[in-house]
Amino acid sequence: MPLGEGASPPHALYFEHRKQREEALNIRYRIWIKGHLDPSWQEWFENLQILPDGPGTTVLGGSFVDQAALYRVLLKIRSLGLVLLSLETDEFPSVQEEL
Repeated sequence: MPLGEGASPPHALYFEHRKQREEALNIRYRIWIKGHLDPSWQEWFENLQILPDGPGTTVLGGSFVDQAALYRVLLKIRSLGLVLLSLETDEFPSVQEEL
């Protein structure tokens, strides 16, 4: 089999990656952690909103540019020794789907 046979052409991979990024932007994430986190940490957490959510709980909310950004935030939570309580997602329609 010749080298590269059966592989997707580079432009197809680019468009697939672009589609995945657009889909990621249509998902809103809410991550609950134990304890109170000051809003000054927002930049550290991919610019998610940081809001108190009851006694002893903080919620991080927003969208990520891609799944790798979600994993970066989860790794930061772990590396800081924070306790992850819950993670929820809501998908909302893209602009193209609304037309």
